[in-house]
Amino acid sequence: MRIGIAGIGVVGGFGCGHPALLRALKKGSAETAWKTIRTAGGDMEVPALCADTSALADYVPLRTLRRNDHYTRMALLGSFLALEDAKIPPGEALHRMGIIVATGLGSTCNTLDFEDIMSGKNAVCSPTLFSNSVHNAAAAHISIFLKSGGPNLSVNQYELSVPSAFMTACHWLREERTDTVLLGGVDEFSKVGAYYRFNCEKSGKSGKSSPPVGEGCAFFILTSDPEKIRYGYIEDAFAGICPAETMEDSGLHPLMNGISHCSDLWHRPPSGVSGGLCSTPLQEKSGDLPHCPVEMGENTILMCDRETYEKTAAASLRIKKTARKTDTAISCSRLYGSLPVAMAFDIAAAGLIIKEGIRNLPADLFLHSPGDISPAAPVCCLKIRENNELGFVRLLPLHPLFPAKKGVKV
Repeated sequence: MRIGIAGIGVVGGFGCGHPALLRALKKGSAETAWKTIRTAGGDMEVPALCADTSALADYVPLRTLRRNDHYTRMALLGSFLALEDAKIPPGEALHRMGIIVATGLGSTCNTLDFEDIMSGKNAVCSPTLFSNSVHNAAAAHISIFLKSGGPNLSVNQYELSVPSAFMTACHWLREERTDTVLLGGVDEFSKVGAYYRFNCEKSGKSGKSSPPVGEGCAFFILTSDPEKIRYGYIEDAFAGICPAETMEDSGLHPLMNGISHCSDLWHRPPSGVSGGLCSTPLQEKSGDLPHCPVEMGENTILMCDRETYEKTAAASLRIKKTARKTDTAISCSRLYGSLPVAMAFDIAAAGLIIKEGIRNLPADLFLHSPGDISPAAPVCCLKIRENNELGFVRLLPLHPLFPAKKGVKV
């Protein structure tokens, strides 16, 4: 079974809808706004990449949204955009569609009134704010508005929430629990995060300049119907912990030399790896499993933030050397900002590169020497955190130029 992306819905500082993201991708930047944060020391202006949800009025009456906060509205808008892009009518029966919402911060920006706390005042929450204070509020509202009867799940694993959600979605489809999955990552602008980053950059503690704090969502329609897939196939997804000593063991670690020798990998992760399966959920059970995508090939495009790119050498993943050789390491953070579910936007950008056949991107998006990219090349979206936590989602093009290794079904 091959699982791929049939539709994309994105909202962020670059605008609303995947055409806006495509324009920003070709331009190489997005318009930065400034937000005022009230602190004990006075008002502070910080850069931000914020999302506008006014387009939600095109899908639902505004009166039905009066009790929904900004976090939920972003998720709703992204869901409608993804369904529209996948050409799924609003009235179509969705009882066999699963919903997964990945988030790093969840509704914490709504749960606490950061402005009052940071200014020394007492925070007062209304009953409406309290009803939206749980992390699964967005997923619940999406299910209500779409009248979906399928499984509904919220995933919170901070910066690894998105790859973890993709793992689950692929398992649902492979086990035929659902016909399609509406999967998205969403996070709201964090005033505390912006306050901290601004002060770090002001004091010089953060080193290189980082993209401003952003917000937004990226939603996807996942399906196994090949006639509906337009943005590439999902070859692998993983989120977990890989101890340093395991990463150095080329005989055991699947992220180094492949996993064809692990015949029971579908039932348990390899020794030293925790968090989920490293093999693709699309692969049938067999003793001949595909190579792991983090072993970057010469023709693979790497999408990640600069922090992850600089950690690849220390993590012994051999990506930095390969990326420098092939000129295919790209960071799109300046388009949507810094937020925990950034990988969702990277996956959306990767899907657009595959669908639109993009060969050239602005030099500012490359993490090293700029060069041409191949739209027929696989794209690996990667995030490495502290303590050897990592997550990735790898997309295969619809018509790969380079043949896959033995065991990979394309």
